[in-house]
Amino acid sequence: MTMRLRLAAALSCLALAAGSAAAEKPAVVLVTGDMASLHLLQPDAPFQIDGTFANQFLPSPTSMDAVIGAAFGSAIATGMIEEIIARDAQKQADLRLAPLQESLGKDGLQRLVRRAFSESLAEHGMRQQALAYFSEAKASPKLLSRLRAARSAERFLLVGNGKAAQGYVRLPLTINPYFDHFRLALDIELREGSHDRSRRLSKRDVLVFTTPLALAEGSDPLGELARDANARLQAELQEGVRIALAAALEEQALPYVGKDDRVGVITRKGLLEFQGALVSHAEGRALLWTRYEVLVSVPADEVVTGSALDAARDAAAAAATVPSEEIAAPEAAEGPGAH
Repeated sequence: MTMRLRLAAALSCLALAAGSAAAEKPAVVLVTGDMASLHLLQPDAPFQIDGTFANQFLPSPTSMDAVIGAAFGSAIATGMIEEIIARDAQKQADLRLAPLQESLGKDGLQRLVRRAFSESLAEHGMRQQALAYFSEAKASPKLLSRLRAARSAERFLLVGNGKAAQGYVRLPLTINPYFDHFRLALDIELREGSHDRSRRLSKRDVLVFTTPLALAEGSDPLGELARDANARLQAELQEGVRIALAAALEEQALPYVGKDDRVGVITRKGLLEFQGALVSHAEGRALLWTRYEVLVSVPADEVVTGSALDAARDAAAAAATVPSEEIAAPEAAEGPGAH
């Protein structure tokens, strides 16, 4: 009798598992190729150049046509200089990540990103059939026609560069200079239907700061991330993608944000301030809706507005005036957005 009960229980579990798997909608993911590379987020980017820098090398205009032409040429020249400087600076900054990049091999983050999306999609009732990278700055449903796997899919996730990732160098996935947390800036769109005819279910621009790593004093953070075949890096990337998908796919009651509305987030690293409003604050993480229509998820011990924000801002400014040798943690006054 006991054996029969065990057999019946086992068959019941198999049936439930099969039903759960059948309920998952087959999905195809398109991800911007920029996300296959990790970059170091620089505190001083983007770079600004005085417009007179390029003008001094141009001849004096002698007619209105020349004035217009010179102005146009100056703008182009200045833009080109800015781009060259920005790209070179980013390339130099990324050299600090060389040990971690080398541990990833020639395919970079592609394998880790694929796995991160696969596991996160399962939490939203989807089974990832394929993940493909595209080179365009913006994802388009038209790209699905190129994928054989998309023909049998029912849902399609298009992941492009978020607003915070825009610039001469697109930075959807970065790590801060202390190597202790990541930032994901993604534009996420979910569609349903067939590969050649689908309707949009949701679309959100999200900015995610992962939880700072708990590192032993004197440890090598890049070495920790690369250890055990990049297991730690995989876990951090998984957290970032999971939070990003939850922010983008789950229904949120978004507040109105006025031009003067500001909200502050206090963490163990200090104050981080946004032009926006609070959506939710739970389990040590805040979700904010900014005036620029970006959902921001950030670690938060406390969320402050109004007079409390003014007081926190004054305290942060006062702490910044103390000589660094008198501060226990030099980075205490800096938030995730500063890196």
